[in-house]
Amino acid sequence: MIFEEVQGPPKTAKRLLMWVALINLCFVAGVIAITQLDANTADPSACWVVGAIFIITLWLGVLFMRSKMYITVSSADIRVRMSPFHRKGKLIKWADVHHCVVRACTPFGEFGGWGIRYTFGKKKGYIWNGDYCLDLYMKNGKRNIVTVMDADDLAEFLTKAELPFEDKCEK
Repeated sequence: MIFEEVQGPPKTAKRLLMWVALINLCFVAGVIAITQLDANTADPSACWVVGAIFIITLWLGVLFMRSKMYITVSSADIRVRMSPFHRKGKLIKWADVHHCVVRACTPFGEFGGWGIRYTFGKKKGYIWNGDYCLDLYMKNGKRNIVTVMDADDLAEFLTKAELPFEDKCEK
């Protein structure tokens, strides 16, 4: 018996990335155009710079849009992998977990954004498209937080698997 979930990139992050890329490209193209007009010369290398920035931005955008976070929770361990940024992923054994909490989560409020996030304390987050999270309190004092989209199914799985957890989700 396992709980599995695949999360795509957040819609807000997609829109934000698109606008940042567009503004970035327009800014660089504008600066190059102004310097070309100011110098009264036509330098073809400027077009290569804009083209290179466009290709890099497009490549990073496609990479981000195709990214997914795979979460597998079994009675033995928790596996988290953010493809294509994570090669092997993260394996957390239940034997290393003191207790866990299923609760609501705000990516910007707790971590300042999406992705594999670290805080100055002992907290690490795998934050992607979920509004809820599995907050793991480790025996070594650290915390790992993994976002999930379906907190009800996760809580049901943890109950059936007889794993120690608190359900703090407001339903």
